[in-house]
Amino acid sequence: MKKIIMLLAVGAMALGFTACNDDDKNTDIIPADNLYLPRNNYPIDITTGQTVKFEWEASKAGGNAYVIYELLFDKENGDFSNPLYVVSSANNGYSPTVDVTSETMNTLAVRAGCAPGATVAIKWTVRVWKGLSSTLYTGNNGERTLLVTRPNTIEPLPGKVSIQGSVTENQGTLTLSAASVLHSSKGTYKDERENGAFECFTKLTAGKFNIVDDLGRYFYLQDKNTIRISETETEPVATTVSKTGIYWIYLNFNTMTYKMKEISKVEFLLSSPGNMAELTYEGNSVWSIEDYEWNVKVGGNGDTRHKFVCSFADGSAEYWGHFEDDCRGSGESEENKNPLFYNIFRHSYDGKWDNTWKTNEAAREGFGKLVTFRLHMNNTDAPLFLLERSFSDKPGMAIPTSVNISGAATEAQATIALSAASILHTSKGGEFNDDREAGAFEAYTKLTANTLTITDNNGINYSLADDGSIEKASGANATTIKEEGIYRLYLDFNTMKYTMQKISKVEFWRINGGEKAELTYDGNGVWSITDYAWRVAENGDSRYKFICSFADGTVEHWGHREDDCRQSGFAEPGQGGGATEKGPLFYNVFRLSTDIGEWDHTWKVNQDIREGYDKLATFHVYMNNTKDKLFLHDRSFK
Repeated sequence: MKKIIMLLAVGAMALGFTACNDDDKNTDIIPADNLYLPRNNYPIDITTGQTVKFEWEASKAGGNAYVIYELLFDKENGDFSNPLYVVSSANNGYSPTVDVTSETMNTLAVRAGCAPGATVAIKWTVRVWKGLSSTLYTGNNGERTLLVTRPNTIEPLPGKVSIQGSVTENQGTLTLSAASVLHSSKGTYKDERENGAFECFTKLTAGKFNIVDDLGRYFYLQDKNTIRISETETEPVATTVSKTGIYWIYLNFNTMTYKMKEISKVEFLLSSPGNMAELTYEGNSVWSIEDYEWNVKVGGNGDTRHKFVCSFADGSAEYWGHFEDDCRGSGESEENKNPLFYNIFRHSYDGKWDNTWKTNEAAREGFGKLVTFRLHMNNTDAPLFLLERSFSDKPGMAIPTSVNISGAATEAQATIALSAASILHTSKGGEFNDDREAGAFEAYTKLTANTLTITDNNGINYSLADDGSIEKASGANATTIKEEGIYRLYLDFNTMKYTMQKISKVEFWRINGGEKAELTYDGNGVWSITDYAWRVAENGDSRYKFICSFADGTVEHWGHREDDCRQSGFAEPGQGGGATEKGPLFYNVFRLSTDIGEWDHTWKVNQDIREGYDKLATFHVYMNNTKDKLFLHDRSFK
């Protein structure tokens, strides 16, 4: 904390040179200089284990700006320029009050040079901040003294502590961990431990257990939360557990005090929208939830922030979360994540958005999946408590290899096999290949206002939700088409997202002269124009492609695989008679965005022999994959 304050002070000095023109009234701090609790020379006996409440009068700042507070402690002859300890006030520093634990008071006494069983005077005051400016409370009532008495603790402190007896899991010896810090405010944490304090999360059965340290000394737990050493030190004195349960046990040999709280449940918390689910205690301080449908998905809730809630039988709770306040490293690869990324830090404040984990949301990690979490609260698998997470497909929700639509809404109420989804090309290329999207399917088809069934190769039915997501359906006819029309239906089972665009028209487009003519929808994904006078005459330019216009105002071009149709003069496939033939994809249709120029990726006829010149042209466009492995067009002239 002192390092942080020093850095703030350096930053304040650096910024001060650029703030000379600030209005003095807006940077002034008016300290109240009035402390309320505890009273001057208040005696504190750490052996009680109770917290100490500090209160002071609120300060003001110029411009009615907000201020924050810090509680400073120092030796009796100190001037707070290098304080023994600094504590932020409650409510992340905004409230003029804070509760300080007996463990912190013991740390203060040790830093002030107080021996076990002795009493030391410690001064305290308040520092108030506005931005990077600060001042101390002063005057007769701006500084007070505490008389802190340390417990008559043991020397030396234990280096290791264990619990023995038939009440432990597996009736074995349970070694406690060095006690972690319970954080009381939002921030970026580090692996801090309490020297001389130990803890465990474990199941105990009703009965008796013994406590022993690495020096062979035995201890037992008494009323009023005190730890006692056995009279002979090396003879065990049993502690009784009255009720079987899962417990958090905390032993502090600095204050010779303990806490033992029964855990009622540990829950997973998904911050948005606030879903919770209880974990199962597996034993050996491990909690888990397996294959939980956490409903994170594209087209729905895409916020993956999560942490865990530990609820105690006495009604209190604490949160088990991430080391950063906002999980900055969620998009990093596993090997590049901070080493503390999956470690679990304990905190007491209840901000559901703070110190949460996230998945790599940009890569949609875990979207549409079942999630499994394991919480290792035993320090045997890592130097600090550890979180494991993994994702799996929902049962029956593995990515399909084929998809059909059927039902009253389809053309002729037939079953239609969707095509593997084609690529929408957004830039000009030398030549396109038959690329498809794995796990995605599409169909160009007419649908009527009726019900539709979507089925994959595993016999699983799906429905299309209004939010653009694909959901598993319990039966057939799960999707209702609201408006009749010709559609491009696109289903992506990687993201469980779909689009359904209504097609308003498909047109033939001869580039030179810009003439356009609308095609007729023949059914089954086929459009045609017959005996069209396309006005290609002597020395005419025959470049053409097709335009698909959607009802939502978007447009795409359907064109040739090459950017300049280099094979137009070659013989037809299978008719070359030894001559060079057109490639197998010459007549196939590729989808292009309007970012591609109007002259690019067009077809041409064989202009050397004036193919189709002064003729009527007939074109068919097959957008159904039934005539070839990619969408196809054909042409004829008379």
